[in-house]
Amino acid sequence: MPVGSGRLVIGHADGEVVCVDLATGDIVWTGSERHEEPLQVVSSSPDGRLAATSASDHLIRVWDVATGAMIARFDHTHTAYDVRFSPDGERVATAFTDETVGVYRLGSTQRIMTGEGHESWVTAVDWSPRGDRLVSVITDATLRLWDPTNGTELLRRELVARSEAVAWSAKDQIAVGLEDGSIPLIDASGPLIEVARLRPNAEEIFNLKWAAGGRLLAAGTGRAVVVWDDQGARQIARFDLDNTFAYRIAWSPDASFIGASLCGDRVRLWDVPA
Repeated sequence: MPVGSGRLVIGHADGEVVCVDLATGDIVWTGSERHEEPLQVVSSSPDGRLAATSASDHLIRVWDVATGAMIARFDHTHTAYDVRFSPDGERVATAFTDETVGVYRLGSTQRIMTGEGHESWVTAVDWSPRGDRLVSVITDATLRLWDPTNGTELLRRELVARSEAVAWSAKDQIAVGLEDGSIPLIDASGPLIEVARLRPNAEEIFNLKWAAGGRLLAAGTGRAVVVWDDQGARQIARFDLDNTFAYRIAWSPDASFIGASLCGDRVRLWDVPA
């Protein structure tokens, strides 16, 4: 569910992808191909020009947000549960249910990297600020760093619980959302040392996103969307949900608002400064 340039790209529960004008609420375009349901994730490039979608049809599609044109399509034998663009917007990293991490390059249909060694399906993946490393987390309660050029595992850290969310900030800090409701903040500049731990009322963490520059961290949980400052010392905002959970979240480019896709094929937006 990327937010940018006054537009919101939404993946519906039935597999349809649409782009909405935030000022008017009008649908700007509808994707030329519908995914098989359920649609797993919609992710945006750093500049907001592209959106990637993945679903249970084992396909990853990349869309031009301005025109709705599908500019890339990557096939696999399993579902990509998470998809993230590299900082330069030229590659996409994928977290697959076949226990692998993958990287594809735009302009090519070939997979250029495969990371193997996980012992369960990969739930989330993200890029380092320079695009020279990948982080992945999985249901076997481990975090791993990868070389995105050749699939070499660089570092590994055991977690206290299974994880469904990870986010790497511009300040080289990795946030991990754990099933027990805690969020370790890990220094990625060295041997993966935990420097702080956030606890949003013991609610399972489904998604994590840093705002531009790594100043704010947002977590989508089973009861709320919660925002902290970059040191984890202060809770900036908490947006409570009514009998639902925030499956995916996304910041606007200027960090002025957050969007969340909710159970029941709904999207909700919040004004963060207010």
